[in-house]
Amino acid sequence: MIDFNQKRLANLEENIFDATWLDNDKLIYSISDSENNKSTIYKISTNSQNKEKLTDIDTSSTFLQVSPDKNMVIIYSEQEGYGQNEIYVFNIPNNKLSEVSEKGIIGGEWTPDSKQFITNKFNNSGVITDLLIFDSNHLDKKNTQLKTNINKTIWISNNQLI
Repeated sequence: MIDFNQKRLANLEENIFDATWLDNDKLIYSISDSENNKSTIYKISTNSQNKEKLTDIDTSSTFLQVSPDKNMVIIYSEQEGYGQNEIYVFNIPNNKLSEVSEKGIIGGEWTPDSKQFITNKFNNSGVITDLLIFDSNHLDKKNTQLKTNINKTIWISNNQLI
């Protein structure tokens, strides 16, 4: 991490796989341990103080997507082979990791109110088969019945996306 105010390079750790802002002074990031097929998710302040381990995931490749209210993080794994990806939701205030029971989904985009997220479902050939919407608290799934080649979605309101 580069501290532009102090004009110094602060070394977090090796093997950072993904990192994103949690708020103005905190980062959330994943450390990849490909030898043991594990990832560890951390939260740290930008001054490299107050590092906190959040959770471990049984995969070496994890991507992070923080909710707009900063209370939850979508953690998705990139497994070898289409249709093998896994997705988790980590509730930061409750320190609780929940696995979404649907395989073959990747990514996730939060609604502006952080109550839902949408994701793509892939088949074993790498073709997007459905857009799925999940409730962020109970992880209830709603299949949109939309067959699409869209692999990136952006919510423009709680009920509309592009």
